[in-house]
Amino acid sequence: MSLNLLKHKSVFLVFYLWGIEKGLQLVFLNNGLFFLLNIKILIFLQIVPEWEVEQQIIKEMNQFHQQKTGPRIRHHD
Repeated sequence: MSLNLLKHKSVFLVFYLWGIEKGLQLVFLNNGLFFLLNIKILIFLQIVPEWEVEQQIIKEMNQFHQQKTGPRIRHHD
């Protein structure tokens, strides 16, 4: 798999695979923030267009953020 696929404009993805409790995870590095993403991202990188990969990564990041911080609380009625 080519790393060129991971370069997109101002966003550069660095990933590293390793085994933890729930198996393989993806470490996503962007602007100094780390995100643990499901390994299925690597499958997407090989079979779908780059823009779809980007959308999936955003979706995964949002899901991970919600798992870590919980749903956002709205302060208005």
